[in-house]
Amino acid sequence: MRHHTPVAILLSMLLLAGPAAAQDQAGIPYATTIAPSGVEGLDGALADASRLRRLAEEAPVDGFGLVARALAEPRLLDDVFRSEGYWAAGATVLVDGQPATTPGLAERLGARPDGQPVPVEVRPAP
Repeated sequence: MRHHTPVAILLSMLLLAGPAAAQDQAGIPYATTIAPSGVEGLDGALADASRLRRLAEEAPVDGFGLVARALAEPRLLDDVFRSEGYWAAGATVLVDGQPATTPGLAERLGARPDGQPVPVEVRPAP
C-alpha cells in the first residue's frame, strides 16, 4: 500500500488545483481593440506594431503578464507616432476598462471565470 501513496498525493493535488491551475497554464484570453485615431495610415501602423495584438494568441500570459504587456504598449506605440511625425502623441491602454496601473488589477484578472476574454482597449491620441 505504501507505493500508492505518492500517486494518491499527486492526484489529490491536481484535484485541489482545479480550474485555476488550468487557466494559469492556458493563460487569460484577451481581445485587443485599437480605437481609430482618425488618421488612416497611422491606424494600420499602430495595429501592426501592437505587441498586445500580436501576442494574444501566440504567447498566453497570466494576469500579471497581461498587465505588464499593457504597461509596455504605450512605449512601443510611441515609436510609431514619432515615425509618422506625431511628436506629442500618446496612447492610453485600458484592461477590463481600467488603467493597467490600477492596484490589484492582475489579481482580479486571474480570478475571472475561465473563457471570458478580457477586453483591452488602446486609445491613440495623435
